[in-house]
Amino acid sequence: MADKMSSSGSMTATTPASERELEVREIAYFLWEQEGRPHGRDQAHYFRAEQMLRERRADQPTMTPRVEGRPGLTADHANGTSTPHRRGRSPLS
Repeated sequence: MADKMSSSGSMTATTPASERELEVREIAYFLWEQEGRPHGRDQAHYFRAEQMLRERRADQPTMTPRVEGRPGLTADHANGTSTPHRRGRSPLS
């Protein structure tokens, strides 16, 4: 479980389910924008985003190799191939 800062400035705990929900919503929003912000397609975008997230996670390996002697550092971080998500970038990449 991770902690996040709420809009009121207090720390709130987030569960994997709520983190997943936020990711689905972000992808659905991106899909909505890509389609020209059509009215009445919110459920279609949401369900498509869920499916895309399931497919993406199914393609990912379950174990991430760790860099020896560096707790919490993965091989992707060490060789520079890890790309953190940033605002303004597509959540689909």
